Amino acid sequence: MAAPTEELRGDGRARYRRGLQCADVEPSRAGELDPFNAAVSPKPKAAKPC
Repeated sequence: MAAPTEELRGDGRARYRRGLQCADVEPSRAGELDPFNAAVSPKPKAAKPC
């Protein structure tokens, strides 16, 4: 199976592709609202299909 390719889209967003599969990944809203707590409690990124 081939490794996914990563396309950086700016503002912390990225798109990952592998074959016909694709996913858009972006920072969570909670991480934007509370950036000072990221060191103690990192927030997961939101992923959705393209």
